[in-house]
Amino acid sequence: MNATMLLQDFQHATGIPVALYHGGRPDAVFPDTTFAPNYAYHLLRQALAETPGSFVFHVSPDFVIAGAVRAPDGSLWVAGPVLEYRGDRATALRVLADLREPAARADELAGFLARVPGMSFGRFIRLLALLHLVATGERPSEDARLRAVRHFAPTEAVRPSKPLPASSEEYERRLLAAIEFGRTVELLDLLRDERAIAAGMGAVANAELRPFRNVFVMGASFASRAAVRGGVGFAEATEAADDYVRRMEALTGFTEVYELWRRMLIDFTERAGRCRRLNPASRLVREVSAHVDARLGEKLTANGIAAALGYNRSYLCRRFAQDAGVTLTDFVHAQKVDEAKRLLLSTDRPIVDIATSLGFATQNHFQTVFRTVAGTTPGAYRTQGGR
Repeated sequence: MNATMLLQDFQHATGIPVALYHGGRPDAVFPDTTFAPNYAYHLLRQALAETPGSFVFHVSPDFVIAGAVRAPDGSLWVAGPVLEYRGDRATALRVLADLREPAARADELAGFLARVPGMSFGRFIRLLALLHLVATGERPSEDARLRAVRHFAPTEAVRPSKPLPASSEEYERRLLAAIEFGRTVELLDLLRDERAIAAGMGAVANAELRPFRNVFVMGASFASRAAVRGGVGFAEATEAADDYVRRMEALTGFTEVYELWRRMLIDFTERAGRCRRLNPASRLVREVSAHVDARLGEKLTANGIAAALGYNRSYLCRRFAQDAGVTLTDFVHAQKVDEAKRLLLSTDRPIVDIATSLGFATQNHFQTVFRTVAGTTPGAYRTQGGR
């Protein structure tokens, strides 16, 4: 079997860039215009270290997809990258930062990404499975196929064994708990259940896209807060939520927005899971976050939070800022503004009522805090639909 010729034929037939590796070094790359260093191989390094077996794949936060097959002779057949959603120069800059390459190469990389095929994850996995059959003479293992189905392909997934949530409130509670505790399998079970999703979203799926964009914005807020309770740094969670909202606003179809929403929830869940495994010291952040979330309608101060949780005020403020990457006061303000955003988009309540319900003594104070956190006024945020 001539692996080089087979990979070249595969690339010509599918348009997917491919490479043949031995001992971590590329022996052949097709097409020869593939951007170097090879981003597909870079994306797969951790997955290759953590995934047993011969069938490996990875999807980046920018929906760049890569896969690899471990051949019996010890070589590695790498496929990708391909993009599930069309990238832009901003995507190229993030990829370059990940590769630790200079930003001056952004146009070069953007040109390469514009030439790689756009492809759904499901189609890519099917083609990677074909490559696996060619390389090994066998189909991917049942475990490998199930891992792909569970992780990224809801239309191909098996039905969950857990009972349906009794209401949209129960569905939301279970969804946020899965994110907070990093329970990805439980989250995927909930996301696979179209009836539960319909209960949670009402008639949005059949209406115009703007209402679903509002649901997306609220979902990003709730999911990021759940992730913080799970130990994700506040700054990291907030930046990720903002990035997902920016990407969503650029999409024009319901299916694209829904898939991005789904990926966002999975991303926050996996972040929380990693933090719970790797950073048990963030327990203090989880305690504070849960306390604040339960009392958003109250006037919250550092003294009051410290007393309620049994900490010395100075220790609490210092340790919280160290673990969360944000001051306690800024965190409280951001949580209140997140809740205000939800109320502004989902209700017709007057702004003064929202301010009072969130523990602000005056509307002016609420306006000042909202503008500081969100960069706009509450009225403008409502008028622009969260954009």
